[in-house]
Amino acid sequence: RVMLGFCAESAADGIAALKQWVGELDLPRGMLHGMDKEGVPLDMSTFGSVYIKYMSAGGTEFNPGDAMLNGYDGTYRGIYFTPCLPDGEFRQYAVFPLTLFSDSENPAAGAPGLTTGLTVQVSSNVLLAPGCNLI
Repeated sequence: RVMLGFCAESAADGIAALKQWVGELDLPRGMLHGMDKEGVPLDMSTFGSVYIKYMSAGGTEFNPGDAMLNGYDGTYRGIYFTPCLPDGEFRQYAVFPLTLFSDSENPAAGAPGLTTGLTVQVSSNVLLAPGCNLI
């Protein structure tokens, strides 16, 4: 079971990252909640910063692969990766770039994707991407 948290500048950036990560990690795809109000689509172009929570396993409110989009007032941008392993130990790896899996052949997809090794720092079961801080 995996939980992903996407902190993005816009709904478009967050959804693009969600699609990339779910596809690259071969995770289940479900519904994206929070983009409408009573069935009427919201204008996401002026929505502002967003937080998208993705769960690979279902819960009481959602099915496997569902995600929830909400407004986000924070300043952090990137992805929080939280695997739930059988040992029950909390592990959260953060903050990875939204464009980690971007297509480096397609400049419109954002910054180049990961093409070489990634140096990371591990601290108290939290993995930090280079240049990122623990919150």
